[in-house]
Amino acid sequence: MPEKPQIFISHAHENKPLVRRLERELKATGAEVWVDHSGVRLGENLPESLSQALATCNLFLLIWSNAASASHWVKLEWTSALSLQKTIIPCCLDETALPALLANLLYVDFRNEELGISKLRRDIELAQQSTSVAPSESAGELVRMLRRKWAAALPPIWNVPHHRNPNFTGREKLLQNLRAALASEQSAALIQAIHGLGGVGKTQLAVEYAYRFSHEYEVVWCLAAESPATLAADYAALAQPLALPEKEAADQNLAIAAVRRWFNHHDGWLLVFDNASEVEALHGYLPQATTGHVLITSRNPNWRSLAQSFAVSIFAPEEAIDFLCKRTGQADRDAAARLAEALGYLPLALTQAAAYIEETGKSVADYLALYQQHRQKLLSRAKPAADYPYTVATTWELSFQAVQQQCAAATDLLHLCAFLAPEEIPWDLLQPTLSEVEQLKASALADPLESDEAVAVLRRYSLLEVKDQALLLHRLVQQVTQDRLPETERTHWQEMVVRLVTEAFPIESFDVRTWPICRRLLTHALLLCEAEIVPNRLAFLCNLVGLYLHGRANYTEAEPLYRRSLKTFEKQFGSEHPHVATSLNNLAGLLESQGKYAEAEPLYRRSLEISEKQLGPEHPDVASSLNNLAGLLKSQGKSAEAEPLYRRSLEIREKQLGPQHPATGISYGNLAGVLKAQGKYDDAEPLWRKAVGIHENQLESEHPHVATGLNNLAELLRSQGKLAEAEPLYRRSLEIREQRLGPEHPDVANSLNNLAELLWSQGAFAEAEPLYRRSLEISEKRLGSEHPYVAISLNNLAVSLVSQGKYAEAEPLYRHSLEISEKQLGLEHPNVTASLNNLAGLLKSQGKYVEAEPLYRRSLAICEKTLGPEHPNTQLVRKNLTLLLEEMQGK
Repeated sequence: MPEKPQIFISHAHENKPLVRRLERELKATGAEVWVDHSGVRLGENLPESLSQALATCNLFLLIWSNAASASHWVKLEWTSALSLQKTIIPCCLDETALPALLANLLYVDFRNEELGISKLRRDIELAQQSTSVAPSESAGELVRMLRRKWAAALPPIWNVPHHRNPNFTGREKLLQNLRAALASEQSAALIQAIHGLGGVGKTQLAVEYAYRFSHEYEVVWCLAAESPATLAADYAALAQPLALPEKEAADQNLAIAAVRRWFNHHDGWLLVFDNASEVEALHGYLPQATTGHVLITSRNPNWRSLAQSFAVSIFAPEEAIDFLCKRTGQADRDAAARLAEALGYLPLALTQAAAYIEETGKSVADYLALYQQHRQKLLSRAKPAADYPYTVATTWELSFQAVQQQCAAATDLLHLCAFLAPEEIPWDLLQPTLSEVEQLKASALADPLESDEAVAVLRRYSLLEVKDQALLLHRLVQQVTQDRLPETERTHWQEMVVRLVTEAFPIESFDVRTWPICRRLLTHALLLCEAEIVPNRLAFLCNLVGLYLHGRANYTEAEPLYRRSLKTFEKQFGSEHPHVATSLNNLAGLLESQGKYAEAEPLYRRSLEISEKQLGPEHPDVASSLNNLAGLLKSQGKSAEAEPLYRRSLEIREKQLGPQHPATGISYGNLAGVLKAQGKYDDAEPLWRKAVGIHENQLESEHPHVATGLNNLAELLRSQGKLAEAEPLYRRSLEIREQRLGPEHPDVANSLNNLAELLWSQGAFAEAEPLYRRSLEISEKRLGSEHPYVAISLNNLAVSLVSQGKYAEAEPLYRHSLEISEKQLGLEHPNVTASLNNLAGLLKSQGKYVEAEPLYRRSLAICEKTLGPEHPNTQLVRKNLTLLLEEMQGK
């Protein structure tokens, strides 16, 4: 019978309950166990008994905990075991760090007591089963097996060419998944292919796996699989340590066949095919038996016909920061975070940066500043890592060259993608527009099949990934691709990308229906809008992106884009070109949206002047300029000044476009609106009815323009107190918008709001409230929770709640509305005055005069400044303040 394991358990008194259970479990395996409470009898000398037990044991279990770390006896026992070269197995009960001398040992995790005991018992049982029958050999084999398992000794046949990386960071989940798959013993999982971008750490992961689980194998053999010659040589070389008869064979193929046969008849082996190119390259080398494990590292992701495949990505941000701090010995995590982001969290780039920092003594922050100035030199001239022969710049060079040889279209695609943002590239939107760009429509990429082939070639080398029809390139791949191009080619490709994105960006980018497309292109368009080049198309792109951001109420971001568009057009075409007029008009509209009327008006007037001069006084674009300027004047209460501009706009459109043109119908509606603002209801009504009739005849009865006309006519009728006539128009307008624009379009929200106001004015507060709420919900969902229209919806819902006496519900809505308006429009926008006035009115109705007064005063000051002392809104606020002061005096 084989000898039994003789186990010494060292522990602190506080851990005795666990130790007693562990003792019973281990004895059940047939092991002999020495514990002080049972190993020493009354009258015996404790130190002498302890020394004898240590001398005769072949396994030393160290029950490690915070209590054990403070125990003098525990320290005496483990240091004695260490000096006697015993196999020490730490069993960690908590997070207390092991002593430095034991820190490199593998340990059993006893934080889950059940799992810890189960694992330890199973290993000792398996070790006893694997010993030989001869009693004289069994104990030695048992000790050797467990010593290697727990003391991390390497397998007898081992050729891993890299030392274990002391700075290996993160990847724990990947290692766990890898081990779980291989340990599942399912034949389909015994070959694992690790793929990813060059420099992402595939080989490091495989090396760490080999070291961490070396105790599971008798043979661990790495093969350089990047070329047929190195693969064959490394594979044949294994015949020597395996002592195969073919080890001296002159024909290398005989040695390869012999090694493969050996694998087919033995277990406990791990083969690592490093940097394999494709499935075909490994034919003839993979064992047919499922008695061992295979790891493949590759840039090529296409391994599913042979292996289970999983991607190794860049570091997570926290992993990258931890690595930099650990590798450099510096604690500035903020600087490490900025550097890690700049390097795209690529492990190889982080390693090179850390090596440079270590060699030069620079701080992480200083290196980042240097990198930002000399990126290309640092990436190409950096010293390679100890276990990796290439720098970031050179590690992809062979891939670039191979791509160029295999597929010219793939190189073109790489160049295009290099000048886009390091985000998801919506290739499904960009590829169809290639034919619209003169310099690109002849490219093979314009053919969908050739485009797919280009994507496939780049994926083969992990230079890009595909996700939901979008392409992803690492930022450093983009930068190195740019750096490889001569300056003239770099400018050429950047201009091509500007043209491509401009063609893909929706012309109607102000329309909410185009926003999903605009959103996918936005980060790329914004990056290009910052480019130093000034092609004509860049001005168009800046304008389109500005329109989108303007519609989203991102005024701060939209304004510099409008201004750059204006400046570029002026530079390219001169200050009197119609494109300049368009840019002036858009910029003026943005300023008007923010209530900056004084700044907007001269831009509208200059735009009108250019259009009249360059296009003639009766051009339709002149009508549009007149219309916009009139709208600004109307917003300021200058309806008398606006009316002749609207009339002239209508006259031009009737003459140039015809009396039944949809644009003429819009002019009729605009003129009706300004007449209504002056109280000329009888003059306004037939104009609105005419506008509706034109749109119904020319566009079809369900067109959104018809809905707008109906809505405006209903507004007029409501102003005249003709509520019964107005309601069916509101409802029809709502029905058309829901049907043609969709139930969640902002215009639907507008119709809901207007219908709710009509119901509210009729005293139907309970019917109005759900319409107000639905209007608010749509605005928040489609426009964003901080859009100015949301502020209006909040305000209107609050008004409805006040009418029902629900003051507690209304007040936070008023305050939120005010907060949004102040943030998005500025502290002096007219919409802010409405929120201030309404909130003050609510406070007044609750008798909170002291809180209401400063709100009224501030509202009045804004109105007088932005709208003038005679504007109707100014007069209304002044009246409300006067009434408040009178009530306060009466109190």
